[in-house]
Amino acid sequence: NMSTMIEYHPKLSVNVAFPPTGKLKNNLIEFLSLRKKRSIKIVESEKAIHLTFFFNGKQHVMYEMEDRIIIPSYDAENLADYPEMKAYEVANATISSMKEKKHDLIITNVSPCDVMGHIENKFIIKKAIHTVDNQLYRIIDSAISEGYITLVTADHGLAESWLYPDGSIDTGHTSSPVPFLLVTPDDIKVKLRKMASLVDIAPTILDIFGLEQPQEMEGESLLLDHSNLDFEKPKILLLILDGWGYNPNPYGNLFMEFGTPNMDSMQKKYSFTTLDASGLPLGMPDGTVGNSEIGHLHMGAGRRVVSDRVRIFESINNGSFFKNPAFLETINHVKKHDSSLHLIGIISFYSSHGSIKYLEALMDLAKQQKVQKVFIHGMLGRRGEKPEAGAMYVNKLEQRSDTLGNVKVAS
Repeated sequence: NMSTMIEYHPKLSVNVAFPPTGKLKNNLIEFLSLRKKRSIKIVESEKAIHLTFFFNGKQHVMYEMEDRIIIPSYDAENLADYPEMKAYEVANATISSMKEKKHDLIITNVSPCDVMGHIENKFIIKKAIHTVDNQLYRIIDSAISEGYITLVTADHGLAESWLYPDGSIDTGHTSSPVPFLLVTPDDIKVKLRKMASLVDIAPTILDIFGLEQPQEMEGESLLLDHSNLDFEKPKILLLILDGWGYNPNPYGNLFMEFGTPNMDSMQKKYSFTTLDASGLPLGMPDGTVGNSEIGHLHMGAGRRVVSDRVRIFESINNGSFFKNPAFLETINHVKKHDSSLHLIGIISFYSSHGSIKYLEALMDLAKQQKVQKVFIHGMLGRRGEKPEAGAMYVNKLEQRSDTLGNVKVAS
């Protein structure tokens, strides 16, 4: 008998404590498909889940007018051996798709800055940043030639804030905003709205298409005035530079340190603003960092979606966590068969995959329910943790286990 916090897959036969709250009706791709607007998503496999499942409202669905090109990432034990990843191939596929002019909307994810930014190796990150900056130039140059209106942004930040205040390395995601560029074929600048977030991406795309956004979308178009633009039968490219945050402070900013001449020149030449990509605007607790799942979800949803983390913490605070039927079913099974309860969880203060607070709440629940044998199997969940963090968290769990008396840290 097994329970999970959230639904990992609809076909996985487990008790789900916090199931999906319902379909996100009229996400961007669904809405466009119903209006016979053809879209294509281009991404390498390492990041495919974000551009497919999460962008489509956390649904395993491919819409009638949706196409996909998923380029296999390198099959390597260590992706750091290939810091450029498949950025060149992704750019080539994007350029080819623009030349075909088959799709009204092209959505491309270029991945190296996120994947390599988590590695404590400046040389590798430098290669990744320069690779993405160079492919940005190639893609924008082609978009202008092919008559595409291009929106350039990112899902979250990372290497723009790569150091803790004490100078040690932080390879985790950040709470920085992300850049937003609007590039038109005729180089016309447009006034962009300030105080915006990734929620506003989908409404902006619909605005350019001349489509009224559905009532489910709460975001607003980023375009304050586009009367000087020719939007007759537009073709749009949404270019997502995964992990490219915006930070005007040079401290710990690897983008500034290594130089990004193409992005820098485009920010001066084209319409530019920044977008919130973390915290409250994206349905997360105030001050928390962004991540690829939340970023892509909100770009496609066009509305604020309360995160699973918020739902779980609210249930812990209001006590409903300790009455959750999914947890109680597994616990009752353990008690009935006089067996052991195994808790597998994140032992980190926060990551996009969980929190040590969940594990602590489950330990308390097991104590309340008088479960005699509880074993913890912990996983470090955040790549930005300091090297000594694992020992610190395990020690914290062991101290709590000693207090409860029925719990043992097993692995």
